[in-house]
Amino acid sequence: MPPLDITSTLPLRSGYAIPILGLGVFQTPPSATTDVVRHAMRAGYRHVDSATMYGNEAAAVAGLKGARDAAGNAVPRAALFFTSKVLPQDMSYARAKAAVNETLRKTGLAYVDLYLLHAPYGGKAGRLGAWKALAEAVSEGKVRSIGVSNYGVHHLKELEEYIK
Repeated sequence: MPPLDITSTLPLRSGYAIPILGLGVFQTPPSATTDVVRHAMRAGYRHVDSATMYGNEAAAVAGLKGARDAAGNAVPRAALFFTSKVLPQDMSYARAKAAVNETLRKTGLAYVDLYLLHAPYGGKAGRLGAWKALAEAVSEGKVRSIGVSNYGVHHLKELEEYIK
C-alpha cells in the first residue's frame, strides 16, 4: 500500500472515492467558513464535511467554488468532495427528500458527493423513510453516495435488513 498523504482516497460502494482527510466545519461561523474552506483547499484538502444543522452549507460551498491549489490554479468541481447531512428532526421520507433539495438550492451545487443521515432519530419508520429518500436522490443524480452518521450497531442492523 502506498503511503497516505493529503490526496489519499478510499473507494465507496457507489463507485466514487472519498478523500480520507476532510475539513469538518462544525461550529465554524458562516461568516468565517468560506475563507476557512479556501485556505484548506490551498493547503491540499479536497473534502469538506458540513451539515444542515451547522448552518454553513452555503458558505462552505462558496469556499469550494472558489477553491485554488497552492500554485493558485482553480480546483475543478470533479476534484472536490462535499458532504452534508439530514437534520435529526428531518428523519422521514418527505423531510429528507426536502432536505436534499434545500441543500442543492442553498449551495447551487448540481449534486452532493455524500449525504448522510445525521443521527438515528425519528423511530424506525422515520429512519427507513429517510434512507429511501436518500436512495431516490442517488437515482435522480442529486446525490452520489449515501450513508449514516452516529448510528449504533442495532441501527445499522435495522438498515441492513431494510436494504436487503
